[in-house]
This record gives sequence, C-alpha cells and structure tokens, in this order.
Amino acid sequence: MIRLRLKELPERVQRHLPFAQGAVAVVTGLITIVGAGYSVYKFWNPAPDQAHLEVVIQDGEAGSPLTGATVEILSTSKALIATLASDQDGRVRYTLKDGRYDVKVRRDGYADATREIQVTPGQDVALTVRLNTPAVKGLQNTMKKIIGRGSSSSKSPQR
Repeated sequence: MIRLRLKELPERVQRHLPFAQGAVAVVTGLITIVGAGYSVYKFWNPAPDQAHLEVVIQDGEAGSPLTGATVEILSTSKALIATLASDQDGRVRYTLKDGRYDVKVRRDGYADATREIQVTPGQDVALTVRLNTPAVKGLQNTMKKIIGRGSSSSKSPQR
C-alpha cells in the first residue's frame, strides 16, 4: 500500500492543494444541485411512455366523495400493480405506463365496481366511479325476493 504524506509532495503541489480541494467541493455541490433539480423535474413530468391516472370515487346517490375506498390497479392478466386508498376528496392518483388496465374500486357497505382503462403516453386519464348500490342493501333486497317467492309459492297441505 502506498501512502503519500503531505510533506513529501513538492512545494508547488502543496501551494495549489487548497485551491484543488475548493474546486472539487464546488463541482460536487453543482452536481448535487443539478441532480436534485432533475429528480424534481422527473417527479412532476412522467416519462414519455407514461401518463397520470386520477380516479374520483363518489357515492352513487348523494354524489359526495367516498373517503377510504380501496382502489386496485390490475394488469389485463390480473396481476396487481398497485393498491391505493382514496383521500378526503375521494381521489386517487397514480402514474402508469402505456397499456390497458382494470381499475377495481371497493368500499365497505358498497358493491365493488371495475372499469377498464387505456393509458396512452402523455395523455392523463380521469375516471369517476360512482358506487351506486350498497352491498348490504342489495343482499337484503335479494333475500327478500327469495323469501317472498318461497312463501307465496308454497301451498299449505289440504286435509
């Protein structure tokens, strides 16, 4: 292992060493700033083969935003891409690559909804999903129909 001691360097090199260290520090700082700027730019501007998806989830009757809905983004082969939760405005945002996707929306007390979307590079996709039928209410209505048919179609035995 070669060790170089400062005193062993020629005097001319020793005089310019502080200048070289300062230059290296300035260049390093500039590279850091440029790198951070590029990261911010790429965060706000998706790649050319990508686009933003914004899903708005609303109550079907009232039209009010549904907070806490679960949004699953699936590939056409049903592979899970992302699972997201809607914010206080009922919104979910995600960046996707070019292609077809299924967007599945769930929330307790409501029936699930699935929509197919096509993502085209550079064209944002806005999707509004209205969860119209509460799942529990739909189940109750179905049960009433089944029970109602059973009692009306059955005849009491005659003696």
